[in-house]
Amino acid sequence: MQRIETYKDTHKGQTCAVLCGGPSLPLDLRNLPEEMDVLIGVNQHSLILPCDYIVFSDRHMWPLIESIKDCKYITHLNKFDTNRTIHAGIWPPMGYSGQRAIYAADYMGFEKVYICGMNQYDQNEKREYWWEGPQCKEMQKHTHCKADLGRVKEFIDSLNHPERIYFVSGQLKEIHQ
Repeated sequence: MQRIETYKDTHKGQTCAVLCGGPSLPLDLRNLPEEMDVLIGVNQHSLILPCDYIVFSDRHMWPLIESIKDCKYITHLNKFDTNRTIHAGIWPPMGYSGQRAIYAADYMGFEKVYICGMNQYDQNEKREYWWEGPQCKEMQKHTHCKADLGRVKEFIDSLNHPERIYFVSGQLKEIHQ
């Protein structure tokens, strides 16, 4: 297993897209600049594309991604020790693979990091936000979402180079850019 420390600033001057699982992913992909050096997939959401890296945090993802041979895996889990696995134990405490992918892209020194599919549903649509699960009761959702959105913004601002992060769409674009 490789260590993420060996990848610090290895992608200086390059551009990447982080492909998360929000509902805007297909449209965001169409709105990316044409030249993209690296694709970083999050979990299984972008497996139909030729990703260079796949970031995952949940051990249950492994059966879905382990057969993808043309990429490297980035995780904090020690369980998957392959020559293409990068251990990222330096991550600050956070719970979302999308955030971890952004952190990895910032750490690896990309000049521009475009974030796709990391949006929220409009509250009037009565649909779940990308980070919500069935554990959230109806009355908890609104407060839960606002708190998480604020924490994501704080996280972005704490990166080494938050000015290099570009959200293609969504509320985070409005808040961050």
